[in-house]
Amino acid sequence: MRFQQSEIILFKREVAIELINLIVSRIEEKDFIKNIKHTILMGKIEIIIKRILRRFLRKRNPFLKTLSKMSPQLIDFNDIVPLDQTGSFYYGEIPEKHFNQLLSYIHEFKINASDAISEYCAATNNYYFLEHAIGNKRALIIESFGNLQNKEVLDYGCGLGAIGIACLKKRANVTFVDSCKARVKMAKELAEEVAISSENIFCTAMDINSIKKLNKKYDLIILNGILEWLPSTKKASHTIALDVQRDFLKTCHALLNKNGCIYIGMENRFALLYQIGYPEDHTNINNISIINRLDGNHLHQLQKNSDYVNMTWTYEDYYSEAKSLNMYVEKIFGMFPDYRFPQKILDLNNAVSQTLYDCMMLESEILPDIHKYKEYMKYLNKIDVLKHFVYSFGVILRKLPNA
Repeated sequence: MRFQQSEIILFKREVAIELINLIVSRIEEKDFIKNIKHTILMGKIEIIIKRILRRFLRKRNPFLKTLSKMSPQLIDFNDIVPLDQTGSFYYGEIPEKHFNQLLSYIHEFKINASDAISEYCAATNNYYFLEHAIGNKRALIIESFGNLQNKEVLDYGCGLGAIGIACLKKRANVTFVDSCKARVKMAKELAEEVAISSENIFCTAMDINSIKKLNKKYDLIILNGILEWLPSTKKASHTIALDVQRDFLKTCHALLNKNGCIYIGMENRFALLYQIGYPEDHTNINNISIINRLDGNHLHQLQKNSDYVNMTWTYEDYYSEAKSLNMYVEKIFGMFPDYRFPQKILDLNNAVSQTLYDCMMLESEILPDIHKYKEYMKYLNKIDVLKHFVYSFGVILRKLPNA
């Protein structure tokens, strides 16, 4: 690949600016010479050059050049039902600008969303987004839901719709709901590649109570990576975080048909990974989830200057909270290595100890030193409590017959 002279000049200029900024930041420190040597040894200059080179290579990619010309004004959101908010709220695995350009590209060139996403991920080496959008792992739990034909399913916080779309393939009628309008739109584009009918609805909503406007009851409500974030999205204080989750689940319960169920995918508050020093996922703070909530809030205030409101549950929590909801735990699964992209799913109440041990080894792949993890697992397995310490759960709560 040959660069034009103007591109080479621009590349050198960007490298120079980055290096000057790096050196200026080090001058402000006491041990200037020591820090400069350390920076060079750590390869930060090499990283800067590689990053800028990667940026230039992307600019030369034909797909990305076409994508950069797409206007968000091309996106038609008229087929997305706003239940309580139509704002421009966005969250996602790629920049909002790129996400909207992808939607515009799909609309303008009339191509499948999965093909556009594949091209984008190949051009940017973003394989996390690829797996999140069109991979099969997120929907691995689908086989545990039983027969879904003609069942009513609510995928609340659907994101890009992976689990809801898997339900479509099982001939369920699915209501896709998310707080981000652009993500619901992409979910609809992906769903149309599978099968879609007038029975499927695509909505934006910030509040579960808004679902009542649809006048529907559901056989299955999917909450994958949703429950733990509710207190923060509601801007609740640490003292009422659990109450917010309970109120939310009570509303879900009211939306269920007789014998309906709720699926919850979430990390385990007492995960062994957290016990040995792995940072808690929602705060990036060590040990915060395994100490009591009051001390956890104090620690969060010290490090983040805000309340600790994100809340995950333990194995025992599901059983105690299910009772208060007039529900019962039908199945509780270990999701390995995690609930986001599980490779294996194991019924924890019917698991052979050695199989559970082997599955938990998938979790250890993110650790720099797995020796300590293995030793703890062996001990917990020996006393038959290992299932309480898996990294994340997938739980099916079933409505009691007379509830």
